[in-house]
Amino acid sequence: MLVINGHPRLARDVGADGVHLGGGAGTVNEARTAFGRPTWISIAAHSDDDIRRGLAEGADAALVSPVFATSSPPSPGRAAAEKLPRGLAAVRAARAIAGSRLALFALGGVTLDRVRSCADAGADGVAVLRALLQSDQPGDLAEAIHDVLAPRW
Repeated sequence: MLVINGHPRLARDVGADGVHLGGGAGTVNEARTAFGRPTWISIAAHSDDDIRRGLAEGADAALVSPVFATSSPPSPGRAAAEKLPRGLAAVRAARAIAGSRLALFALGGVTLDRVRSCADAGADGVAVLRALLQSDQPGDLAEAIHDVLAPRW
């Protein structure tokens, strides 16, 4: 599945399967209108209110973040406080609010050692960037992460 970050029209134009809306990228309805066809849409969830808004707008998934501490800078136009780790409690709270209506992905400081705890807290999956980019064996790492999550699907 190809998901483009933040650009619904670009995602549509390249034939992507979906788009992730974060940092002021618009509403779910705007993204669906831009696509003009059924599409998968995720939203950034830096708070419980973001989960509620995603549900109200009809998002398919939410990236709950940051779960753990991360060294990446705040997104442009976003408060530095949004980089403070929210912990696994944020994933649990998001699951309690969303029930089964949203797929939840844990993002921020996720490593192989933390994947199981994210899933145990209610995440359907994880979004991993830095751990893969810094790995000498990113393919092996991705497979190991998959193997932790696959039995839950």
